[in-house]
Amino acid sequence: MIRAGDEGLVWTIENLTEYTKDPIGFIRTFLDDPKARPNMAVKLRKGADDIVAYIATFSDVPAE
Repeated sequence: MIRAGDEGLVWTIENLTEYTKDPIGFIRTFLDDPKARPNMAVKLRKGADDIVAYIATFSDVPAE
C-alpha cells in the first residue's frame, strides 16, 4: 500500500469500491506487478458499497 501511494494512488469512491471487491487484483493492476499483495486480501462479496459510503462520510470532498 505504501508503494501504491508512492506511485500516485489516490483513493476515490470508484477505486475504493473496486479494491474492496478484489484487493489483490486491484493492487496488481495498479502497480502493474503480478506479485504485489496488499495487506487486505479478503474479497467482499456484498456490502462493499455500504462500507465505501460510510468511509466517504469522513471525506472533506463531497461524493459525486
